[in-house]
Amino acid sequence: MNISALIMVFTWQGLLKLRRLADYPALSGYLKELFQIAGVRETTNFDYIKRHYYFSHTMINSTQIVPVWPIMELESAHGRENL
Repeated sequence: MNISALIMVFTWQGLLKLRRLADYPALSGYLKELFQIAGVRETTNFDYIKRHYYFSHTMINSTQIVPVWPIMELESAHGRENL
């Protein structure tokens, strides 16, 4: 699993509970930067990752309900050059 998928799983599972991912500028910028690297976008399927996570971990999600996730603009400017 690459770090971008891990960030998304943590977000979906509610481990980033206090705020939205967009409210963590360094983390969301890092995810955007990773997603914009050649080859990452083409080989990362967040829908598959999310469905797999929620259907294969029945101890965590016994209902196997897959939450709806807002559309993230991962192709927008990441702003990490300002860090």
